[in-house]
Amino acid sequence: MQLTVSAKGTVAFRPDKFELVSSEKLPKGPFLETARLSAFLAAKRDSFFGTKVFINHMEVNHHWGPSELTFTVRMVVDGNYDDIIRRVWFAAFTCCITCYDMVKAVDPDAIIEDVSLLSINDKTLPVKPLQQVNPVSDVAFSPTVIISGGKTIHAGAVLPNQSKIYVRCLDHEQCE
Repeated sequence: MQLTVSAKGTVAFRPDKFELVSSEKLPKGPFLETARLSAFLAAKRDSFFGTKVFINHMEVNHHWGPSELTFTVRMVVDGNYDDIIRRVWFAAFTCCITCYDMVKAVDPDAIIEDVSLLSINDKTLPVKPLQQVNPVSDVAFSPTVIISGGKTIHAGAVLPNQSKIYVRCLDHEQCE
């Protein structure tokens, strides 16, 4: 099965560190290319996922906000549906964790805000806010829950004080 899947991840930092972070003059070096490379390597790691996929096209883009950096990973892949979804999410997460590791050298308050799927076959996945959440643990990488076929296939741990929690559905009818 060939799918085109997009995922995004955001690393937030203090606004007063924007100039330093955006200049890429960090103690650990140029993080944008390092983060992009880590996403490519993560996506190609067949031994980690246990199955092979064929990546026909992959791109990693970034967008600066006033106090954040968002990475978008888009892949055209042949393989198992669930494995493709996990790989694209993992590539976006790896991009963020690499960036976070390098940015925290100048901003210890930096955080990974969210890593989530955006679209499948260029159709944006519907998102629905959750009214009540039962926290899973104290640590959060993604406040987005992903549901497919009635089953939760990804639930990032949610902080108890998290104000915005969303469900992103792979099956459109489950978000209605």
